[in-house]
Amino acid sequence: NSRLFMSVTQKNIQLLDTKEQLEHRVRDLKLLFDLEHAMARGQSLDELSLAVLGEAMRACEARMGAVALRDPEQRTGVLFLIDERAKKMKRIPYPDDAGLIGWAIRNNEVLVTSDAENDSRRDRSFDERVGGATAKTAIAVPLEGEQEAPMGAIAIYNKRGGRPFTEEDRELFELITANASTAIRLQLSREARESEERLTTIGRLLSSVIHDLKTPLTVISGYVQLMQNSNDAAQRQRYAELVLRQFDLIGAMQREVLEFARGEKSVLVRKVYVQKFFDDVRDQLEADLGRRGVELVVDVQERGTARFDEGKMLRVVHNLARNAVEAMGTKGGKFVIKVTRDKEDSALVVSFSDTGPGIPKAIEHRLFQSFVTSGKKGGTGLGLAIVKKIAEEHGGSITVQSSSRGATFKLRIPQP
Repeated sequence: NSRLFMSVTQKNIQLLDTKEQLEHRVRDLKLLFDLEHAMARGQSLDELSLAVLGEAMRACEARMGAVALRDPEQRTGVLFLIDERAKKMKRIPYPDDAGLIGWAIRNNEVLVTSDAENDSRRDRSFDERVGGATAKTAIAVPLEGEQEAPMGAIAIYNKRGGRPFTEEDRELFELITANASTAIRLQLSREARESEERLTTIGRLLSSVIHDLKTPLTVISGYVQLMQNSNDAAQRQRYAELVLRQFDLIGAMQREVLEFARGEKSVLVRKVYVQKFFDDVRDQLEADLGRRGVELVVDVQERGTARFDEGKMLRVVHNLARNAVEAMGTKGGKFVIKVTRDKEDSALVVSFSDTGPGIPKAIEHRLFQSFVTSGKKGGTGLGLAIVKKIAEEHGGSITVQSSSRGATFKLRIPQP
């Protein structure tokens, strides 16, 4: 009976130990689930840091928390600090060698202290810089980086009730930090990639603007020459107005880049009087094309109004006109702009036809891709890519038909 009693007692103790271990595992799984759920809502580094610190402070009953991320090239970084009393997070420029959290980064070791005020690793001046926060107890754990050196550290301070942090708190916090490291690394990579993509797109946009600057500058040069040769004050005044209009076009290109950099919409669609718009187009192109032996014909069969971005449409016209003139070469020819309205869906249809040799077969299938050119001197291969982009921004399309007698580009702009 005695042996049976002792055996049952041992089994009960083992069952209690197993139950306690299972409860710890369930608690860890719940913590990880809550942490993943909180981090998934973070769309920026600030939101992600706030989510991680919130879960860590709740799980370990801490009153303060901080995430320090370092920049190894400049030996500086950023610190996200949250205090449960303030109910909000501070973002502070951070020298990565400061304070208890800095010690964990420099040494790549976990730091646990129950007497932070007298700890030799503490930096009182740093505490003052971050708002006078006073740490009494602390745990700081390095964040694992892609290289051997840590990318930063996470710390929690001041357990509720004035108690020291326990070994169990340390284990929980290390579990949180291990998962947070991966999430923060991914977020940093995502932000770096988005920044790189944005810079690449801005670079392409600048390339298109620089490409299209040739047109207004050529027009301005032509009108300035005409002003020099004219003694008629009224005529000179008209030329001056046309020059100023080209400066407006250059200003619109500049605003387009700035709006894109700010993430704003770059297409300004508004009501335009079609006849007046293409009369202005004729005025801008006629003199320049005439000097190159090209006859300009503008056939406006739709005389009402349409909705499109005037500045963008001018860029389309100038790009296609310049391509046509270069295709026809020194022999000259005819360039026809025809404006009609589709009877079925009321879309504005603008066709641009030239009498050049047509499009080379080698590039016909990729004509609207960036940097595709048929080898013409000074060509960048951006003109038609810009035309396609502008058509798509308006919800429209651009197509081409080509033969040995010339090419015709047809632009469709849907109308509400």
